Amino acid sequence: PSDRRQRQIYINDRDLVAGAVLAPPAAQQSTPAPQQQIVIETPQFGTQVGSPVVLTGRAARFPDAGLLQYQIVDGQGVSLGAGTIPVQGSPGGDARFNASLSFQPPAAPGPLRAFVFETDAAGRQTAAVAELRWGP
Repeated sequence: PSDRRQRQIYINDRDLVAGAVLAPPAAQQSTPAPQQQIVIETPQFGTQVGSPVVLTGRAARFPDAGLLQYQIVDGQGVSLGAGTIPVQGSPGGDARFNASLSFQPPAAPGPLRAFVFETDAAGRQTAAVAELRWGP
């Protein structure tokens, strides 16, 4: 008895010219993009800073448009500065940043927080925070 099942053979134009027939392509497996994780490496916790402050760090995934966002707030949560940080790297890989960030100095010495974050298309934020100090 003959086998009456249909068989599929995958070929492309190059193979037709060469007269070769290829085996079916292997199932393509896509590697999911790593979950975003942002780390501020410097300055270290509690460092006394001025304006501008230099932040260095890394992100597990290259952000959209090659930019992360930042915000610097005082101890009461009042925003002293905000903007974007360009990163080095390439899409599909990780990223590094080294940015000099200006902010409005607070009225009195005290704690500061520097947030570096990315907001995805769904509105979720991934952030890192550095706890710093302003003043003598």
